[in-house]
Amino acid sequence: MIRQSILFANVKTAGTTLHDRILMAANPPGAATGSPVSIVVRSPGHKVQAKRKRYAMTKHILIVDDNEDNRQLLFFALKTGNYELYQAEMGSEVADVIAEKPIDLALLDVELPDANGIELAQRLRKQNPNIGLIMLSANDDAERLERARSIGANAYVVKPFNLSQVLQFIKDFEARVIPPDADMQVF
Repeated sequence: MIRQSILFANVKTAGTTLHDRILMAANPPGAATGSPVSIVVRSPGHKVQAKRKRYAMTKHILIVDDNEDNRQLLFFALKTGNYELYQAEMGSEVADVIAEKPIDLALLDVELPDANGIELAQRLRKQNPNIGLIMLSANDDAERLERARSIGANAYVVKPFNLSQVLQFIKDFEARVIPPDADMQVF
């Protein structure tokens, strides 16, 4: 490997070393660092290829809200990401979903017709201590906020919510900019 690095450093192509070009191709902006990369090098003057092996883990996100408009808004906003999305209208449907797939992040309405969203979040937290929990509610009274904080919710979002804030929080949580045990954010 050291010999290859020395060889790369000596080969110039349009102002950058071959080594630099391989690193740029293997680690494009926004790509996760530390991912396995296979590099194919041919003799000088031939094309250099760097291929990223795709080991990216899909995040499984559960959206639970009895309001179909809210569910669809979140679903379509998250659909463009590398997420496996699941939807539930009622709290009773959640057990079926989590039995089939490991959920990494749950967006839960606090006021479901058949369940208390905070109690549902508490059960999810017991099953998976690393799950991300975002509570959604039209009500931001202090008692509810404190209860959500006490069960370990990562965020409490008041409806109508700012979609870009929710999406940014999800990206930050996914990148572990916000650790699972961080203090709850309210927005």
